[in-house]
Amino acid sequence: MKIKILYKYISVLFLRTTVFAILIFSLIMIIVDVIERLDKFIDKRVPFEIVTLYYFYYLPYVFILVLPVAMLMASLFTVSQLKRHGELNAVKSAGINIVSIFTPLFVIGIIVSIFAVIFGELVVPFSERLKNDLDRKYLRKTSRFYLLKKTDICIQDSQNRIVTIHFYDGTKKRAYKINVQTSKENKLVQRINAREMFKQEDFWVLKSGIIRNFEDDKEKVKEFDRLEVKDFSFSEKDLEITQVKPEEMNYFELKRYIETVKKIGGDPRKYLVDLYLKFTFPFSNLIVILLGTPLATYRWKGGVSLGFGLSLFVSFIYYVVVKLGQVMGHKGSLNPLLSASLGLIIFGIIGFISVAKIRK
Repeated sequence: MKIKILYKYISVLFLRTTVFAILIFSLIMIIVDVIERLDKFIDKRVPFEIVTLYYFYYLPYVFILVLPVAMLMASLFTVSQLKRHGELNAVKSAGINIVSIFTPLFVIGIIVSIFAVIFGELVVPFSERLKNDLDRKYLRKTSRFYLLKKTDICIQDSQNRIVTIHFYDGTKKRAYKINVQTSKENKLVQRINAREMFKQEDFWVLKSGIIRNFEDDKEKVKEFDRLEVKDFSFSEKDLEITQVKPEEMNYFELKRYIETVKKIGGDPRKYLVDLYLKFTFPFSNLIVILLGTPLATYRWKGGVSLGFGLSLFVSFIYYVVVKLGQVMGHKGSLNPLLSASLGLIIFGIIGFISVAKIRK
């Protein structure tokens, strides 16, 4: 019964500190961003209500970003408070394993990590999309439609056919400067060049072009004004994939985006890394507790100010490792899943070892 009261006391103290830390760190991030963008808001004469709405939409992303920092600070502060008031010594005197009293912190870390995954899927992509739309409209003076314009698209239409498009305008539903190459047994057997292409009903129409057929070292050339192609495997939607940021998409949207990028011959590597980060990064909330709890059991002088400083320092190092893994994944130096999990693996191992070494 007494251990349950202690669990409740530790949980309340931890959660109260977490909420306070979230508010402080979020406020700091918002203020820094406002200072950076203030001249742009003034130059573009963005109305105050739009600026307010912009940062309202920005809050969910900030919340997810500062949550691990807040959890780390809360774990440092909570354990430090228990030590300062002699409660850890009391626990030892009672013959209770000191690591066991930190169970509520670890459980909260798991729950918050799962919540962060769900929140990051349901709320953050939607709010980021709205925030970026305001940015495009009032700061960049553009719209989402400009993202529908693509250049140099290459599609592996089938095993033996490759389609390249120099320019596609999604606003007009038209492709320009098309090249279709068909091979057989690694030999080019046909090449079609067309000035323009568009979708009509359930087939594609090529306009103003030339068909070249290659057979027995001979070339046959035929011009055409209109050519209907009914067996292209791609659709308009495949060509209209917009260059949205990964944080604007949830897991399933990003996964579909990756499949489309593969389909049109693009490199999906960087998006795979960002896809896996959607699940690995939220569990930073558990990792930082594993790091912060044993760190706070040592004898440090400085109180809250030291805890604040340690939170920033450890979080900075962690984010550097996460970002390093992300960059290495984008460049292909690491497997996408491994690069997305790099920070989790390294700091997870350090955290578990640190917890195991806490003096009983």
